[in-house]
Amino acid sequence: MTIIAKIFLIIGVSVLITGCKKTDQDKFDYVIQGNDLCAIKNEQIVKAKRMNWIYPEIKNLADTVISSDLNFDKDRDGFLICTDINKLREKIKNGAIRTSIGVEVEYGSYTKEYNLVNYSCISKDSFIFNISKEEAFEKCK
Repeated sequence: MTIIAKIFLIIGVSVLITGCKKTDQDKFDYVIQGNDLCAIKNEQIVKAKRMNWIYPEIKNLADTVISSDLNFDKDRDGFLICTDINKLREKIKNGAIRTSIGVEVEYGSYTKEYNLVNYSCISKDSFIFNISKEEAFEKCK
């Protein structure tokens, strides 16, 4: 086998291995369910055959993780995660949050990773959910 053939073989195998899993950035929406703040499954997640793993993280806009000791319910139908909104409110006090949810799903013959993002404002008196990053900086002072 020539060197050129070996190089093409290595490139071909690399493309096959990395081509099976793709990562996309997308958004999701929050909704309140009783005392819980729940992340709604978006269309891509609903279409998936199965969810392999999910990793939620909530940060303030100073990039400090505030979700390290929050409990996430990952088994509620129609939702990615749910968490007690009052406990979250105690952690953030007043201000913007950025939620990132890493999730890997299967679509039959291939898997795909998503990084789902949401910006929202939480204060002791009100909520503003599902806004842009720019709006979070403006409205959450």
